[in-house]
Amino acid sequence: MLLVINMGNTRTHAVYYQGGHKSPHFATSTLPQVDHYVNWLKAVSVLAPERILLASVVPSAATALATATKEVWEMEPELVRPREDLGIRFTTVDYKHDLGADLFVNAVISHHDYGGNILNVDLGTASTFCVIKDGLYLGTSIVPGMELSIKAMIQGTALLQDFALQKMDKVIQDNTTACLQSGIYFSYFEMVRGMIRRIQEEEGPLKVVLTGGIGNFLHDELAPYVDYFRPELTLEGLQLIARLLPRLE
Repeated sequence: MLLVINMGNTRTHAVYYQGGHKSPHFATSTLPQVDHYVNWLKAVSVLAPERILLASVVPSAATALATATKEVWEMEPELVRPREDLGIRFTTVDYKHDLGADLFVNAVISHHDYGGNILNVDLGTASTFCVIKDGLYLGTSIVPGMELSIKAMIQGTALLQDFALQKMDKVIQDNTTACLQSGIYFSYFEMVRGMIRRIQEEEGPLKVVLTGGIGNFLHDELAPYVDYFRPELTLEGLQLIARLLPRLE
């Protein structure tokens, strides 16, 4: 049994694989606390996995999780880092070492599944636009995520209150909450659509792969501009890497 874990800045997501079967997706907050992960792992699993793969962009939380898996199962996760034996090459050595594990995993599975020229759009705490051409990772553009943008606006203003994300039917509204909801909804959609268009103007035709939590929220609106919607792309990529490499060194 394989356990794959995608540890993002805000949320940690996981799935079990056994044979051709996949467990339901489960998640928790990303925190640098061993007890937090011990309780989480005990709550979601009875059996110990044979192998754990982890992609993390939060080193302190990854260390806490590794300590927790050792306490619960007496084993530690294999950390996924950018490497060149999974079909992805890099423009420079420095960029290979700078690239986030999640973006690398997304590149591996998109290249494996679709080949050719790809634009991965991952809408999470930060939104990333990543171009891979025939296995060469050309680069990335990074934008503050939708929820991070909301948090910054609320914290930086005196009178605006927090609000729930909601799909809106028109831009101009007549109460403050709806004004905020329409502003973030339409502006973020237009930003993502505009970035996809601009990147394709620079790089030529690209197969667009959409993922991420906000990708789920905006999927219907972005569908005309997206070729593939993969809500669990990183988790599926980790499972692919586990199949391709019996052990990560």
